[in-house]
Amino acid sequence: MEKMTPGQKFLKKHTEYIAKGDIDGLLRDHYHDNAEMVTYEFTLKGKKAIKKYLAVDGPAKSGKILGFTMNHFVESKDVISFTATIKSEKLGVFIARDTFFLRDGKVYRHIALTVPPDKDLALYKTLEKKPRAVGSVKYPIVHRFMGKFMELPRDHVNAYIVELENSAIVVDTTLALSSAQELRAEAESFGKPVKAVLMTHGHPDHYTGLVAFSDVPRIGSQGCVDFAKREDVIKSPTATSYLGDDYPKSRIFPNKIVKSGDSFVFDGIKFVFYDLGPGESDSDGMWIFRQDGISHVFIGDTIALNCHCFFRDGHILEWQKILERLKSEFDERTTRFYIGHGESPCGMEAVDWQMGYNKAFINAIAQLPKTVPVIRETQEKVLAAMKTYLPGDATLFLLDYEMGETIAGQFKVQERFIPGRGKDFYKEQLGLMASGKIDELVESHYHPEAVMVTFDGMRRGHQELKKYYVDTLKIMGKITFMATEYFAEIEDVIIFRATITSDGRGTVQALNGLYMKDGKILRHIALTLLPDVDYDKLGTKWSD
Repeated sequence: MEKMTPGQKFLKKHTEYIAKGDIDGLLRDHYHDNAEMVTYEFTLKGKKAIKKYLAVDGPAKSGKILGFTMNHFVESKDVISFTATIKSEKLGVFIARDTFFLRDGKVYRHIALTVPPDKDLALYKTLEKKPRAVGSVKYPIVHRFMGKFMELPRDHVNAYIVELENSAIVVDTTLALSSAQELRAEAESFGKPVKAVLMTHGHPDHYTGLVAFSDVPRIGSQGCVDFAKREDVIKSPTATSYLGDDYPKSRIFPNKIVKSGDSFVFDGIKFVFYDLGPGESDSDGMWIFRQDGISHVFIGDTIALNCHCFFRDGHILEWQKILERLKSEFDERTTRFYIGHGESPCGMEAVDWQMGYNKAFINAIAQLPKTVPVIRETQEKVLAAMKTYLPGDATLFLLDYEMGETIAGQFKVQERFIPGRGKDFYKEQLGLMASGKIDELVESHYHPEAVMVTFDGMRRGHQELKKYYVDTLKIMGKITFMATEYFAEIEDVIIFRATITSDGRGTVQALNGLYMKDGKILRHIALTLLPDVDYDKLGTKWSD
């Protein structure tokens, strides 16, 4: 090919590594450390497990590769999908159907829709490494400050002072006025000026103390500012009832907007901001500085180790994806998380704990009768389940805050999709399509930013998806047969193969992968080859 696209270059290099048997180089340059490979046979997590498959188990099963021909290829900014015909010593000829989800130029999820000719469905299990302690950093020095909270234990809100050579940086500012004033005094006790306050998110126990830093640059994302102002209207009466005069009568907000990837340098130390989107709050973020090989990550309430958590903002599925991102982007040996509630700093084990806590909440609600309004007896069942995961009452009032409304909101999410119930979601998808309920199908099953990636084109957003389904059903005419042969799922991915016979298209094999976000399809990868489509003309049939 005269001029290759980034995706084609990536795939060409990928196949060259495999052809040379350089699996170490392949994993080093093309996969994240915590990448996942999902197939109909197994799910592999981490480079160690993927290496074992690519270097040992796969070759033992297929034997020598005798031929490789690329058939179809399509790419977007963060997705590569292709089919290829492979001839091997032991398996003969088979079709590989693969999709790579990319982040920062590397694969973090590899979806393989290949159906093995021998149908030998082996199970692979991998053990995660236990976190190892990281060495202390002498300089800069991070000082943890604990401020008053609403209820006992009163000193439970973490803020941080990063002491630099000639200045100090504050991260988050606590809730009570007295705590914020003490935080300011401690920051100045080092005899160095406070150069900036960095905000992780806009909950009141993090932004209210900004009143003690009115003369200092206060840096936060636009999402943080907008959310904090909404929170201020809703929650200031409650905070006043708890804290009285210790809650400032007027509040201030960040006055300098930061975008994801922006950085600020103080005394030679670079602080980088990353916007995480909706998670524990409507707009979460993290600040990172790196020193002596250690990543110091100020993560706000995205992690709250061994504390009951706040779910009222309703983004638990997105929250889980943020935690998965943390697991994929940070190394357990070289990361320190500075969190909003709980013992701090902590390591990667805190991410696992938080994911487990969130899953316990999802599972507890899944067991409830779906009746609204949610009576107190039902709410108590959730509280009891969460206290089984985490005995004790530390910050329990956060979990219990407007619990009835929180559960009702989760009912709406779980009506669409929850991990472990992918088959129900899939069956509903088929039913809506077969009955011609296209508006309901797209609006209830597809994220507003959904993209369908196929070899015959891409469809973005609800309007294009609706047109696609209407046109497809018109071409197919009457569907006379439909059967699903293969199906697999993990937390946020569904893959399946189905055979569909219709009057208009005859019999085709549908090969699909659904990547979920907030209970809806964000990316729909359809690798189906249609008899009435000219792929040569479209330019997606691979040719050297």
